[in-house]
Amino acid sequence: MAGPITELPDELNICIIEELGSDLAALRCLALTNKTYQALTEPILYRSLFLRKGFESKNILHALHTGACRSKSVRSIEARLEIDATTDLHCSLARILRRTTNLEELIIESPYCNNATWRSEAAGGPWASLMEELLLPIAEAYGRDMRGLPLYRGVPGPPPLQRLTSLTLHLNGDGKEFWTVRGVSAYIFTHSALENLHISSANLGHVGGTWEHVALAPGTPLKRLTLDECNVTAAALVTILSLPKALEYLYIGETRYSRIEESQGCNQLCARDPKAFFSALHQQHRTLQTLIYEPTETRGVHAHASANSSFGDFREMRTIEITAACPLIQKLLLSDLTAPPNLVRLAVREISLLLLYTHQISQSGVPSSVFSAVSVLPKLKELEFTYRTDLSWEDHFDSYPELEDVIKKYGKTLKGRGIAMRMWRIGSHHSVVRPILYGEKMEPDTLDYENDETGFRVEIAAGRVSDDDSDWDTEEDDMDEGPYEDNDVSSEDSPSEDESEMNDE
Repeated sequence: MAGPITELPDELNICIIEELGSDLAALRCLALTNKTYQALTEPILYRSLFLRKGFESKNILHALHTGACRSKSVRSIEARLEIDATTDLHCSLARILRRTTNLEELIIESPYCNNATWRSEAAGGPWASLMEELLLPIAEAYGRDMRGLPLYRGVPGPPPLQRLTSLTLHLNGDGKEFWTVRGVSAYIFTHSALENLHISSANLGHVGGTWEHVALAPGTPLKRLTLDECNVTAAALVTILSLPKALEYLYIGETRYSRIEESQGCNQLCARDPKAFFSALHQQHRTLQTLIYEPTETRGVHAHASANSSFGDFREMRTIEITAACPLIQKLLLSDLTAPPNLVRLAVREISLLLLYTHQISQSGVPSSVFSAVSVLPKLKELEFTYRTDLSWEDHFDSYPELEDVIKKYGKTLKGRGIAMRMWRIGSHHSVVRPILYGEKMEPDTLDYENDETGFRVEIAAGRVSDDDSDWDTEEDDMDEGPYEDNDVSSEDSPSEDESEMNDE
């Protein structure tokens, strides 16, 4: 017999459900009590879907097929696919994408992406065919290509994924580490609702006439674009950046950690063809706020500035992050004619720490190049350097005892100008490299110095610590817990000294 609680108004029942928050286990139990609570809880239960195994995709498709309201409730799908005996059932995901008309966020991660398994036979034909099926609904969102031909294959109803605003694709090719954006997959860049796009391990170049047709598409609402560990040609970059109406964030990460599969005209864009590179960027000069550029190693490629090599009219630009392998961009930041006038934050990665010691010093007490940048960037508030070294700080200071005073002088001078200076040591990236996939965590960079009251955060010479001993002690205490955190073992589970002695006995 039904209890009194089922006679409550739906508004009160919804309040009860909302109190459960993200406790999905409790919501599932509540959904099994009666039809009333099933109808009220399913919009929350189906709001976000997380898929790993093939049979999960099949089960979700069956559930969506038996309840139309379930399909309308789905807002987010995170498909971090893994290799198992039911991998072939991931084909159900393509049908799921066509049913979830209100989907707003989608992440698809290939089980063979960014690891050695892409060389396996299963990563070839079967997965390549399946990947095409997964990409087709995304491309179908455009509806028709520029020649007026339908992109979808006889699927009834309106184009799918019309409300998709965020898309992340970590994929691989047919028995290859990189997948090639061509054919209908190139129409991903023409999506009429997408605001955030992140793709990795992709070959972006001119293949056939696809890119020419894509370039004719109307403007898109894309605001954030991340090209992560990709092989990019200048022509493709020009086409891609011609489509957004008002791009705000751009990350260009050329292939740095993998063997380049398609090298003809790819990567080293700023050094190889500065005119085309800046022509591509200039299409977004009115709105671009953040530029992060990590090029492939540029040994043997010498850049020469072209007439359009300038950030002078990038008035909305607030942040630039580059590597030391971008000498041309660094040079542009030293002139008030080519530097962005409203830049607030400048970060240079992979510098040599000893450059701060050996560089020509200006009368202001800072390196002449840094002084020039500070002089032409009147709104600069943050200046950051990130370095990679096999030597410890103690080794550096033992070899170059004046380095400590030099760095402090830089920091004091910049602080007087209202600029925060930070120096970071790059974390070890031997085991995890971009793109960062499900379950992976890249070691964060370590802050070694900031021109604040604390100063150095690390040991700078034998028997000496940072300017604030108490802060250093606190950091040491935190570091003692590191091994337990890294191995997902709490300190409560660690054995006491008595227990250790008993175990030894």
